[in-house]
Amino acid sequence: MTWIDRVSDRHVYLGLLIVCVASRLPFLGTFELVAYDGTYYLNQARTLFSPVMDGTFPIGYPLVVRIFQVVLRNYQVAGMVVSFLAGVGSAILAYHIAAHFVRRELALFAAFAVALNPLFVRLSLMTLSESLYVFWVLLGLLMFIRQRWLPFGLAMGMAAITRPEALAIVGLLALTRVRHPRQLAVIAVSFLAVYAINTVRLSTSAGHVVLLPKSEFFGTSTGYWKMREAAIDFENADATFEQLSAESEEPSAVSDYFKRLPVELRTILRYVLPAIFLLALYALRRRKYLFMAAALVSFFVIPLATVRTTERYVLPYLPILTLLAVFAAADLRNRTARTAAFALMAASIIMLPFLNAAALIEPEDPGLEVLKKAGVEFRGDVKPGDKIADRKPYFAFYSGGDYVEIPVAPYEDLMNHFTTVEKARFLVLHQKTIHTLRPALRPLMYSKAVINGELRFRQVYFDPEGVMVFQRVLEQSPLRWTRVTPPGGTDFAPAWSPDGSHIAFRSRTSDGAGGIYVIETGGLRPRKIADAAPLFDQLSWSPDGGWIAYADGESGAADIYAANVETGEVRAVVTGDGDDMSPSWSPAGGEIAFSSTRSGQAEIWITDPTGSAFNPVTTDGDNSWPMFSPSGDLIAWIKEDQGVVLFHGPTRERIQLRAPRLVRYAPAWSPDEKYVIVTAEDWGSWDIYLMKTDGTNALLLTANPKRDAMPAWSPDGTRIALVSDAGQKSLSVWTIEGLRPYIERLESKERNDVFNAQALR
Repeated sequence: MTWIDRVSDRHVYLGLLIVCVASRLPFLGTFELVAYDGTYYLNQARTLFSPVMDGTFPIGYPLVVRIFQVVLRNYQVAGMVVSFLAGVGSAILAYHIAAHFVRRELALFAAFAVALNPLFVRLSLMTLSESLYVFWVLLGLLMFIRQRWLPFGLAMGMAAITRPEALAIVGLLALTRVRHPRQLAVIAVSFLAVYAINTVRLSTSAGHVVLLPKSEFFGTSTGYWKMREAAIDFENADATFEQLSAESEEPSAVSDYFKRLPVELRTILRYVLPAIFLLALYALRRRKYLFMAAALVSFFVIPLATVRTTERYVLPYLPILTLLAVFAAADLRNRTARTAAFALMAASIIMLPFLNAAALIEPEDPGLEVLKKAGVEFRGDVKPGDKIADRKPYFAFYSGGDYVEIPVAPYEDLMNHFTTVEKARFLVLHQKTIHTLRPALRPLMYSKAVINGELRFRQVYFDPEGVMVFQRVLEQSPLRWTRVTPPGGTDFAPAWSPDGSHIAFRSRTSDGAGGIYVIETGGLRPRKIADAAPLFDQLSWSPDGGWIAYADGESGAADIYAANVETGEVRAVVTGDGDDMSPSWSPAGGEIAFSSTRSGQAEIWITDPTGSAFNPVTTDGDNSWPMFSPSGDLIAWIKEDQGVVLFHGPTRERIQLRAPRLVRYAPAWSPDEKYVIVTAEDWGSWDIYLMKTDGTNALLLTANPKRDAMPAWSPDGTRIALVSDAGQKSLSVWTIEGLRPYIERLESKERNDVFNAQALR
């Protein structure tokens, strides 16, 4: 009697349990964060018996988790326990399958090899379905070997409602029973009885018949994910969809399939090593082991039924290949060859944890633990049913809210989606994922001006490790928009008359001709004052409202002219070498500030309305877009790529405002001179920023996906005129009201935190 004959199966089970615990316990903390799919599984378990289930995965794993949760009272713990026990059970089943074909000591060797595989160690500690799926498949194979057809059908039914690729396994094995109709009937009835539970539950939750979960992925290429994420309508969405569709067509589903097969194979070889893999293939030459090939067939199906390669998908093949390798080595007649084969296998088993250390020590989603931390902290603030918009589901999962995925869309469309459609209570931004995958929301992470200007959501949490949380406080923006000029034209550069009754603007017709127009603020028909080239440049009214100064120049250098509002008379004000542009009339009427390149570089100059005397204000270059303040004591202008400069005439003091930086048009003063508004494109689109003139604060006022530009403050301070192409393909002049909440936010002492944006500049 050998030593193994003195060891009972009970002691084998105990030994396998001890080995599984000892090999997994050191890595338990690594996988404390629930995996991405794991959050869906656990939410599905939580809502398994609700009218609408939260999730579309097969219900096998959530069902078992729900059973264990009744005792353990915690879904995450229940999920991890199910995966761990499935890992132990799989090792025991591997022992029994092997014992049917080889000696017990070799069967025990096979069981240890299965239990200690680093990928199996990893997945038996996580809230994912693979470990449980392996258990059901091995149980099914054992029942098939023992010809117990009812348990076989039930086990494979459970495997199929855990992961649908088991359908291929049970189908192939059932074919071997075609000559035995009674056995085939028992298999079919028992299998379908279990599978029907899955179908009924998914169908009642979805509102339509679901025979095969995730069947919509079948035959799709990896590029499908981009199409799936572009989930809401927005302006020019069709063009975006066309681009994404083109990207998803290359590679095609077929080429993608054959491209991914070698990747899947390399992953398998990494976790069994060539010696075990080749021995397994050698075993399949024997007919008595051929039935186990059915468990490998799904290897060729998975790349068709999934849209990405994930190493956990290969786990079900590793125990099968390990068992087959043991069978092959045991069948070798040459003792030396048999010893060498087992030595190679033993060496492979020992080397695997070292070669695949990352599988044991790296979390599923490294860097996202901060979302768990934030979610736990908010657990008392989040109420059942609260919707939480996030790119990943961790914060929602740990805080107890309902996860809403942040879709692809421009900033303003996303905000409207969160407030009016989803009515999300919280918006969670994780620095890495948002920066990379949802760049439209990137300004909220890096710009205090954007956070200040987002009145619909208020920052309530910031963690420098990489997460911030916003809470919804308003349903919509307080700004009220009114179109001044009719759609269809190209109207720009608005300027208020001194009494606020009219707005002057530039316009370009379809044939490219330009002109200066005036329109009543009530929106009556505009009246043309003068012909002028359609320059992207400001206008300025004289203090008495009788003249409008503007730059013009059809060819060559631009000069400054003044047009009489009533008669249309035009007279030259500034002419000479270089470009003379951007006039701004002083409130007293005795001076006009302008920008000019007459000295060889862009500088700010001052002249009188007759253009008889010229005085330089700047000499350092790259200065443009001057604008007198209402009192006339200050001039604001733009220093290229540095932002707004304020110049105090009496003292010659200059103040550089810090934000925004990429200002693209003349600043406009508030009547009380406490604020200026500018056009800037710090975050990719032209938007309006409101700034305090003491340089302490700034906020983003508009955030349309196209252009909001050329602002001008009304004399009474209640409205801002601007040019926008929001909702159309051409520019129109608009006015916006409802500024008071933004002024109050600008004046508030509320602290907002942002991440370091140096890497973005």
